[in-house]
Amino acid sequence: AILGETSPQLRSINLSGCRNVTDVGISMLVDPPLGQPLDKLSSIALSECWRVTDHGLTSIANCRCVSDVDVSWGLGFNAISLRSHRRISDEGLCILATRCPDLTSINLSGCLAITDTGIRCLAEHCPKLKSINLAYCREVHDEGCIF
Repeated sequence: AILGETSPQLRSINLSGCRNVTDVGISMLVDPPLGQPLDKLSSIALSECWRVTDHGLTSIANCRCVSDVDVSWGLGFNAISLRSHRRISDEGLCILATRCPDLTSINLSGCLAITDTGIRCLAEHCPKLKSINLAYCREVHDEGCIF
């Protein structure tokens, strides 16, 4: 990804509606093979990037800026939008939650594969979470609202 290789100061990126962006593109963005790591990136929007799956979400969670071995977490991601992602499941959400504990805002509206299990992961691992959008998450039931 050109941005990942040439824009190490990038702080925010909105790829919403970019329906041809895939897991490969996300991986190259957050961990460019030839460039510097995007250690200043704190916000990413992927709404309606329908070709991004749990693998792309895992790449984001594994980004050098949030997965330091010393668990300092650096700046970390604090906001992410995954609106209308039909291929993101509880597995990807749990990986994101455990590796991005500084998350304060997440939009999961229309994520049809997210269940109470994924919401539980967010509640357990993201204590700073202040905003969550679960509109049209049809597999979230009463238990998901209790956390």
